[in-house]
Amino acid sequence: MIFGNLIDGERIMSGSRTPNINPSDTADIVGEAVRADRAQTNAAIAAAKTAFSNWSRSAPQVRYDLLKKSLDEILARKISATERAAVWLQLSRKAVAA
Repeated sequence: MIFGNLIDGERIMSGSRTPNINPSDTADIVGEAVRADRAQTNAAIAAAKTAFSNWSRSAPQVRYDLLKKSLDEILARKISATERAAVWLQLSRKAVAA
C-alpha cells in the first residue's frame, strides 16, 4: 500500500518513497510513504497555516459539529488513517466556507 501526502486538498502520490514499518514488528513493512520534496513541504506548511487560521476563527459549535461528523464517518466506514485525514480536511473546509 502506498501512503501519499494530502496537501491543500490534493493527494500527492508521486515522488521518492520510504518504507512504512510496523512499530510492533519491525520486520513487517505495511506499505510505503511518499516523501515530500522541499516545494511540497513548503506548500503543506502554507496550507496548514491557512487551515489553522480558518479553524481557530470558527465557533466552538462548528468545530464540534465537524469533529463529530468526521468521527461518525470514520466509524461508519472504518477507513484508513490517510483517508481519515482527507475526510477531516474536507469537512473542515466546508464548514469554514459556510
